[in-house]
Amino acid sequence: MKKIFIDANVALDYIEGDSKGHASAREAINIIRHEYGKPYITPSTVTIIWYYMEKAFTRHLTKLNLSYKDAEKNRLRKNVESLLHQFWFIDQTRINVEQSILSEWGDIEDSIQYHAAKSAGMDIIITNDHNDFWLSEIDVYSSSNFVSLYLGGRLFGR
Repeated sequence: MKKIFIDANVALDYIEGDSKGHASAREAINIIRHEYGKPYITPSTVTIIWYYMEKAFTRHLTKLNLSYKDAEKNRLRKNVESLLHQFWFIDQTRINVEQSILSEWGDIEDSIQYHAAKSAGMDIIITNDHNDFWLSEIDVYSSSNFVSLYLGGRLFGR
């Protein structure tokens, strides 16, 4: 069975219903879950998702002249917690960080994600920052490209 890693930006698009990449991220993750099992993410993906969701939620409340209260934080917590059950986790280690620092990757976060995925034996990375993964030795697809290849029967010998 293929092991498929989901980059943080795709996971974020998946949960943000109004993002421009939502439909393709949702479709890609649904295909992966149905055909290949749960996709994989790293713990830092949860941190990134929490940060962006909290900022967006706070901005929305500020526009309404409301404050960020425990009830809203609990709602955010439940949203992120429900997301956790849809993915497997791979480790991020000190070695991954050291590899990233010493590498020629331009984006440290993507580099750490990549090195963690490589260490965990991932077969594919799904990211919507394809250009940041130009050094990848793992096959890299955007969520929309993954869906197109899958539906066209050109993925994994289908």
